[in-house]
Amino acid sequence: MGTIFKSLGGDSYTIETKNIINERVPITGSQLSGTFPEPDTAGSNCRNYTHGRWQTVFDYPFLSSSANHMMDLSFYAVSGAYSISSSATPTQKTANADTFFNMFVGVDDTNQVRPLDRLGDFGSTSTANDMNDAIVISWSRLAGKDAQLGGSTELYWGAGAYATPFSDVIRITDSGSQTYNGIAGEYRLLYSASVGAPISEINTGSAVGVAFLQNYTWFINISGSGGPDLLSTTTQFTTGTAGPLSYSGSIESASINSICDGMRRRIQKVDWDNETGINTRIYNLTMKEHEFNYSANPTFVNVSGAILTKFKGTNTLPSENELSKTYITSVGLYNAVGECLAVGKLTQPLQKNKNTPISLKMRLDF
Repeated sequence: MGTIFKSLGGDSYTIETKNIINERVPITGSQLSGTFPEPDTAGSNCRNYTHGRWQTVFDYPFLSSSANHMMDLSFYAVSGAYSISSSATPTQKTANADTFFNMFVGVDDTNQVRPLDRLGDFGSTSTANDMNDAIVISWSRLAGKDAQLGGSTELYWGAGAYATPFSDVIRITDSGSQTYNGIAGEYRLLYSASVGAPISEINTGSAVGVAFLQNYTWFINISGSGGPDLLSTTTQFTTGTAGPLSYSGSIESASINSICDGMRRRIQKVDWDNETGINTRIYNLTMKEHEFNYSANPTFVNVSGAILTKFKGTNTLPSENELSKTYITSVGLYNAVGECLAVGKLTQPLQKNKNTPISLKMRLDF
């Protein structure tokens, strides 16, 4: 029987490369607020949960089969930093703080949880830049792919009055920040700036938060914590059962769901690039003249097991008969124990005989 399997090596070898593909993720404010009904209303693209710790935003009404998960919005407040009303989900706000700090910052040498720092200095003992509260934007895996591209973040924040939030727009960006490494992967600082401001105008004095690239999660401090204010202390941020509330009033008296509603209302647009790593492996496969000249098709041999040939006229001499042929239609890659891992199909059958070597290239992208 002819060759059926051939080990890679020698004249059959592989080449491996990796490419990064970037895709722009543009989100308009109308997708977040204004186009669909508000949460807890039929047809809404936002979903609230009974646990009250975050709100999920979809690109269509969330009960629709066409809906895609875009992001989760949340909020945290550090225990003891504010006097939070018992009706304003204090447990959820502080629980979120503990969860986020453990996940993204970790603990210090005494096993105490470190807070988020607006300058990204998570090992600092100074509390001047601690983010005692922050709104949280966590993008979906569908949008984020493998990671967020550093330097691509552009969020336009409405700092105007509640009724006209975009009468005053502030740009939030990670342009100009260096990339740091932490327990949750790479992160960059988020700065506030005027719309169209050059990078030279952006500095640590305007830092308002942190963006974690591999987790595509952003923490933005709206007011205080040593950084610039993104909203006047008297400007209404939320509305609801507690009535019109400023940002600080919302921390103490509004639920996380209400804060998420106020957050969506003030996002004019968001743009950022994701990253997808494409690994490519090219297999250069060589079949020599004496290899792969046999077929598993039962009509390839006669009843005695001899390979059939096509006679020319009445001459029965083997030397003057046509060569036996095989046709390659697919190539399989197998592991060491004979399990098929991948199959490549040719666009049309390729003829092979004992006088003809053939080289094929098989490409896998993953």
